[in-house]
Amino acid sequence: MRRISFVISWLTAGVLCSVDYDDCQFNLTDTNGITAEYDLYHFHLTGYSAFEVKDSREDPDHPYTYFFNICGAINPQLFVADQLIPKECAHPLEQHGPCLEMTETQECVGGYAKTTDEIPSAVQVWKDGNATRCVWLGMEVDTDAYNLPDSWPEYRKELLDPDDAGKGIIFTILNGQWCGHKNREMRIKLKCADDPRIEFSPNTMQQYISSQLLEETDTCTYEVLYETPLACPNKCVSTITSSMYSVCGTHGICEADPYGLGPDAYPNGTIRCLCDDGYTGDFCEELSIGVTFIDQKHPGLLAVIIVCIILLGAAIVCAAVLCHKIRTKELEDAGALHHFSGGMLQDDADANLARTKVNAMSMNIGGGADDNAGRTATETLVQLQTVDDQLESDKQKNELLDEDESIEEQASAPQDENVDDDNQEQEEQQTETQADA
Repeated sequence: MRRISFVISWLTAGVLCSVDYDDCQFNLTDTNGITAEYDLYHFHLTGYSAFEVKDSREDPDHPYTYFFNICGAINPQLFVADQLIPKECAHPLEQHGPCLEMTETQECVGGYAKTTDEIPSAVQVWKDGNATRCVWLGMEVDTDAYNLPDSWPEYRKELLDPDDAGKGIIFTILNGQWCGHKNREMRIKLKCADDPRIEFSPNTMQQYISSQLLEETDTCTYEVLYETPLACPNKCVSTITSSMYSVCGTHGICEADPYGLGPDAYPNGTIRCLCDDGYTGDFCEELSIGVTFIDQKHPGLLAVIIVCIILLGAAIVCAAVLCHKIRTKELEDAGALHHFSGGMLQDDADANLARTKVNAMSMNIGGGADDNAGRTATETLVQLQTVDDQLESDKQKNELLDEDESIEEQASAPQDENVDDDNQEQEEQQTETQADA
């Protein structure tokens, strides 16, 4: 039983106290008989803090704010200090307790549980003009004081997916203030992250929860959803660092595997990590090919590897282009050498001849005063004349060769005609002989 009177004595003694609960760790079984162990330790706040969320309804006249804790009541010191939670929640002007007995027509006939000296697990606060209003959304009920059966739990824990024990849970805070036809309650959906690459730090838990909006899904039923690796079964929550957690080492997903204990146990399997291709281990933390797993505390390492691969590819392309240029140059040099061996000497002789003729024609043969210049000019004319005579001689030889070939062709033509005539006469004689016979 939680009593505010105890808190006052604790504060007087100057001791910081918090109430511990066993409700953070529990087992849940799905319809296939697969059991998952959950631990909500990181969702339970101690000290001078509580989760705070806003309502999704945009009502400037009545902005609703919700304060709550998971698997435990709100720290009682927050009510006494009148700081985070207003004093109206600790000293209600109206009854905050739940209805203890209802009829089938949803009428309260059994009275209400007293809230004196009790501590709520969740409250709803809003402004009504200048007044601050507060409603309790959950509390513990002393069944012995009201002679009630032991079926008044403060919390209800159930699977988010009744057919899959690995998807997460719904943590419902019960026994809220009577709402006219039912007791109020708050449903906190904790979903195991579908994306294994989601990483989460418990140090940012309170900030993350406060960033979400709460919705009244049904009258007096309030619901909020959180997706985090810490909402997965224990068998799927892997530790990246001392303060960072992920699903299956960021290389797998958490599933209820009906074949996890072998085909003989089907469908009563087990919760385990289904690893991506190339990874193995209980938390998919090892490479199946035996290579050491890259330390995820250095996320920039992957970028460095990618850059190195790109640079290596560029180097290979540059080397291929350079080899092509070298080969092309070798082929060009080989072609030039072949040209020199086949006709370069003849080309040089023609070029020298041409230069000699040009120099001879451009010289001032008749006006030279110097005897040496005259002799040089005379020698050049003699050489030029010799070259011209040689060219003329070659030309005549070529013409004679052409004439000889023409004569041979003409001489062979009549012989061919005579042979054809003789063959024709022989054929005619054979034809006449056959006719006479």
